[in-house]
Amino acid sequence: MKEFDEIVNITSGSQLPDNKSSIKKFLLIFLIVFIVAIFLAIFIRYFIFTPAKVENTSMFPTLNEGDILIASRFPKTVGSSVKRGDIVIFEAPSVSENSTQSSNNLKPTAQYYNSNSNLAYQFLDIGKTTYIKRVVGLPGEKILIKKGKLYINDIEFSNDYIDSTIPVTGPFFNITVPDGTIFVLGDNRTESKDSRNFGCIPIEKIEGKILFRVFPFNKFGKI
Repeated sequence: MKEFDEIVNITSGSQLPDNKSSIKKFLLIFLIVFIVAIFLAIFIRYFIFTPAKVENTSMFPTLNEGDILIASRFPKTVGSSVKRGDIVIFEAPSVSENSTQSSNNLKPTAQYYNSNSNLAYQFLDIGKTTYIKRVVGLPGEKILIKKGKLYINDIEFSNDYIDSTIPVTGPFFNITVPDGTIFVLGDNRTESKDSRNFGCIPIEKIEGKILFRVFPFNKFGKI
């Protein structure tokens, strides 16, 4: 009987798991992990890498409509420099075509009237339109497009990524690139609206530099 009483006392004194407490603890851990994952994803997307999708044919044949790319955010977040030949994504200018006036009466820098400073626009790029073009002219360089050819500082510029003439489709075909800006062109030069049309892009408007293509899979690799 004594042994039986001891068994009863031991059993009655033991604490059974509290299912409600375990569920609450699990949900709390899950919530913490979820929040950390969200913040980590936002941090990576804004400060390190960001995806970009090609929406038109202005960079053909280098890039095709529908291509999905990965861009480095460092030009935007830490101010790393871009060089001639880089493909960059940048905030679309407010004015996309200035061809109605003489270039002598126009500022050679692209115009931005959107002063939207809310978090969703500036931090998450929600509602922001971006363009993808190639860097051709750097600050202080003289750009001249003449008879289908590109001259940089009066020296004819040739490249190995595209072989085509450059039509004058806008007013900016004989300018000096202002400090703090770049001159960009689309590789599909007959179909692209670029710095010939809207002027030079402020470096601060660069959203990223294209690193590689992830889709289509058969073209996966560095750009």
